[in-house]
Amino acid sequence: MSQGYRWSELLSLFQKGETGEMLKKEGMKRVRESDPAWADQANVWLRAIFKKLPKGHIFTTEELRLGCEDQGLPAPHHPNAWGSVMGAFCREMVGDGAIRHTGYESATRPEAHGRMMRVYKKL
Repeated sequence: MSQGYRWSELLSLFQKGETGEMLKKEGMKRVRESDPAWADQANVWLRAIFKKLPKGHIFTTEELRLGCEDQGLPAPHHPNAWGSVMGAFCREMVGDGAIRHTGYESATRPEAHGRMMRVYKKL
């Protein structure tokens, strides 16, 4: 069975008043749920790398991702899994008061196509 939406399903979501943000969250959830073992493993690695960052450190999720990759975390089944895990991690850290959003910068990895990324400060 395909993991994607059918056009009729998408249309019904819009007719139900779904917003872009709601669809984004649903998509992220589906990506994480398709390989929960990797998502759990990535979360453990993210927390270990984050713990090593000094207070006041300015960073992006790209830095955290590269740290995970450099330490040997295997690649996920799909590149979008990174966004799902990172988004959940950063929302949690902001909510806990561990980090603060400070601005934006362009991604440097070529495969990220220069997309804008949030910049955070560890508190």
